[in-house]
Amino acid sequence: MGYQNVSNLDERSSKMLLMDLDIESFGSNWSYCDLLSSYLARMISHNRLDSVLFSSLYSSAVNELLEVVFRAHSSKGKLQCALGQRDVSDYLELTFPADEQVFEEYQDAIAMASVTESGAHYRQALFDDTLPPAKLAILELAVNFGARFSLSRRE
Repeated sequence: MGYQNVSNLDERSSKMLLMDLDIESFGSNWSYCDLLSSYLARMISHNRLDSVLFSSLYSSAVNELLEVVFRAHSSKGKLQCALGQRDVSDYLELTFPADEQVFEEYQDAIAMASVTESGAHYRQALFDDTLPPAKLAILELAVNFGARFSLSRRE
């Protein structure tokens, strides 16, 4: 695992931390989700008024995203986590290998989470055993944390 500090990418955003992990290594142990989310949350929370509360909430949200990646990714490549701030918001950018089916699942989940009825979609999803875990996790983050998502392909 490597990391580097990157800052001042443009006027609106700055990356505080960039981490690269081998996706095979990450996918070998479920507890890496918790360890990595705790570390990233502590990094983004260092200058908050209530850093312990912020870190706890941020860790929960990041852990959900990492668990989604843990469940659905391609077997070769790397997981890249970029943590930073854009305007007045914090962001986490995850880049990981995914085939077309996984990409479409994420695309559908983000579309459901981006509409005004996302709360209704989330409540319905709670009782749907056939729903892919990515959809439920992304809906949960959108409804409970006010998270916003975007998705893009990188070759």
